[in-house]
Amino acid sequence: MRVSLHGLVGGRPARLAAVVLCASLGTAATASTGAGAATRGSRPPSASSLHGTLTVFDWDAFSKGGGPGGPKNYKELIDPWLKLHPGVSVTIEAPPASANDWVVWEDTVLSSGTAPAVLSPAINMQPWLTPKWYYPLNSMLSAPDPYVPGNKHMSTLFAPKALQEWNDSGTYYSIAYTAQDAGLVYNKTIFHKAGITTVPGTWAQLFADCAKIAKLGDVPVGMDMGDTAYGDPVPSLMAALFSNSMQPVFDQIAGSSTANITVPELVKAIEDGRFSTKSPGFSEAWNLLKQFSRYFESGADSYGSTPTQNSSLLFARGKVGMVYVGSYEFPTFTSDHLSYGIFPLPQLTRQTWTNVSAQYQGTGVMSYWDDWPWSISAAAAHKGTLSLAENFLQWLAVPKHQDTFASNLGDVPVARTGATVTPSASQSAPLLSVVDYIVQHPSRITTALTAVLGPSGETQEVKIMQEYLDGQLGLSGALGQEEALLRTSAQATRSWAHV
Repeated sequence: MRVSLHGLVGGRPARLAAVVLCASLGTAATASTGAGAATRGSRPPSASSLHGTLTVFDWDAFSKGGGPGGPKNYKELIDPWLKLHPGVSVTIEAPPASANDWVVWEDTVLSSGTAPAVLSPAINMQPWLTPKWYYPLNSMLSAPDPYVPGNKHMSTLFAPKALQEWNDSGTYYSIAYTAQDAGLVYNKTIFHKAGITTVPGTWAQLFADCAKIAKLGDVPVGMDMGDTAYGDPVPSLMAALFSNSMQPVFDQIAGSSTANITVPELVKAIEDGRFSTKSPGFSEAWNLLKQFSRYFESGADSYGSTPTQNSSLLFARGKVGMVYVGSYEFPTFTSDHLSYGIFPLPQLTRQTWTNVSAQYQGTGVMSYWDDWPWSISAAAAHKGTLSLAENFLQWLAVPKHQDTFASNLGDVPVARTGATVTPSASQSAPLLSVVDYIVQHPSRITTALTAVLGPSGETQEVKIMQEYLDGQLGLSGALGQEEALLRTSAQATRSWAHV
């Protein structure tokens, strides 16, 4: 398989805290398959029907701290909504200057009942652990969106795969309007010098291209092996590699060749041994990581939690052929005047491993769960601002508003139907098209494995990966520690998941 540098062959390539705990969609998601016929009388609430102040914690999605995209979103999305409702005001709440950790602050206001009405939960808060902090969104998703003429169910404005990933055993506590994902971002100038005219579509091709870059004296691959931030690409890398080598195991666990694996399914599979270090393809994923690491920059395997050789900085200086990062790095690379592109992690073929399945291997690790999630706090219902909060989320769900929101943040929209992504000043449409493709082709185990491991488990897994790559652990030692980690994590997950 080979992919043109100008985009994925075969047509247009196609941070969230909710997680897959149920494979089937809830009623909010399955009520309809399209916008449907017009709902008579469906229109935005009149100016006189909404009054009050909507409080929002936005993780800088509408604020200056998020870069130029934040203020643009406020001007292009909040200001027009306020003009429709002159009796309404919006207050963007932020943690006090003394709050060194915004996650701790958000935990505190949620648990004390003083949270803003609308908030963006941090990915590493695992809000599904404490659903009493949030107001269920099922009723809102089942109802028509008053800002979309003809819409019967707000849920139909989102990609079906997104609804799957947000489904918490039939309940929705978070939704999102934007998505991002990770892939191999490559320096086009270095690729040209190395004689690489098409991006690799298989691991065999990638390794061959890495060897060409190494001959130039450049570093083939930047990999921040010290990155332990929950939901970041590196801590989720093994989920992508498992997708390369374990598709038949996934099929057996999920009972389907296409469905994502849910948390209950994964917990049971770990406990009964169907997903273990002895499963077919498990050790091959670790072997693949070892082969890949031959081309990492020096010291990658021994990085601490705060790397001194940040691979993105090395890439931005033109010293690295490609780097495994999230699409959120695009603005930085653009500002450094790099000529760059992105492609998905490649497919594993029999050229690299003879026992590989012929199935397509989804390798995205963020998909619809790791971007800007949006929730309504339980406090909103108690304080009488629930209708304001729901109406604001309905406004943002309009497909063209999702496009605006995503474009300003450098992400892709989650709208099921809508205009083509309009690139912001620091983006280009082809880049976002490839990101969109990766988002829609995730590893089927990423969301479940990330949830089961949790922040501490992913940190432990990265440590095992590091020690395996630098030789402190052999393959059997690494797999032994990984097996213990999986079983401990599965047992802990039973305390909160619906298993």
